[in-house]
Formats: sequence, structure tokens, C-alpha cells
Amino acid sequence: MKETLNFKTNTLLKNLVGKDLINDDNIAIVELVKNAYDAGAEDVLVRFEGFTEQGKTFNGSRIVIADKGRGMNLDDIKDKWLNIAYSEKKLTHQESGAYLAGNKGIGRFSCDRLGKKLDLLTRAKNGDALHLQIDWTRFEVEGIKDLTIQEIELEITDIQEDNAAQLAGLTKFPLSGTVLVISEPRSEWNRDKLFE
Repeated sequence: MKETLNFKTNTLLKNLVGKDLINDDNIAIVELVKNAYDAGAEDVLVRFEGFTEQGKTFNGSRIVIADKGRGMNLDDIKDKWLNIAYSEKKLTHQESGAYLAGNKGIGRFSCDRLGKKLDLLTRAKNGDALHLQIDWTRFEVEGIKDLTIQEIELEITDIQEDNAAQLAGLTKFPLSGTVLVISEPRSEWNRDKLFE
């Protein structure tokens, strides 16, 4: 007997390359900041919202990471950001010998490590603002061996600039750049953890 086989990508692969591999919240933040700088951002905003009076997070807390880098268009999101473990950075030569900080293709899963939900807002120069929503818990289905990661549908939509700014908590949405709004934190943050 001879049969041709191939690997399957069960939905739980997301955990292996995401929250299980990136096992420290501070490292997850650093990975996302590195990605922003790799996208040409000169500075990156990292904001923690929704602390209690005691300085602790709760289910309504959010982490917002915003940059004014190159941003992404629809093809970038489909062919690169949603392409697990793919990293164009491995093939890219930076100007002036600059070093690309992230090139493993797993930084996107830092969002999963930090929170159960992600609103990715992005716009490439001269492009439309786009909104991709991800509920990471939809990939955390135990016991269904044939449920592959490709079967979980994600919806991307155009979003008005004002609505994108409001969702991100910004006064104005950047002309190009990416904003990650991470909600429903997976672990509790407090002021001590923030200053580790």
C-alpha cells in the first residue's frame, strides 16, 4: 500500500505558536513594539486602559498599541499577517543596514497571549482604513480533530476614519499605520507588573 499524506493544521496550533510559546506578557508587548518599528514607525504608543482604583486590570481593560508605520492593505493582511509563520522580513534588505527586530512570523500571536479579542485597525498610505476582528477563543476548541485553523472565518471591513479613531481611543487615526486594540486580558496586570 502507498498513500500520499500531508500535515493538518488543527485550530489548537494557534495556542502552540501563540500564548503557549510566548509565555510572558511583557515579552509579548515587546514583540508587538518591535513589529511596529520594523514597519517604519518612529515611535509607538502603548496604552493600558481600564485599571481599577487599585491599579489592576479587569475584563473591561484594554491594551492599545498604535504606530504610524507603513500600515497594511487588504493583500498585506490576507497574504502576510494571516499567513501563520510567514515573515517577509526574512527576505527584506533594510536601508542603511538597519536590523529587523522581528522575523519569526509569530509576533501576531502576541495579541493572543495578551487578550482574548483583537481589533486590528490599519491603513496603508493612500489606502482605506481596515478593521479585522479576531476572537481568539474561537480557535480554542478541544476534541475536534478535523477542525482546521483555515475553517475559522474572520471578517474584515472598511471602517470610517472617525470610527477607527474612536475604537482605538485616538483623537485622529493615522494616515498610515496600525493600531492593535487588545481586549479581555488573559492575565491580570497591575502597576508592579507594568514596571517590571
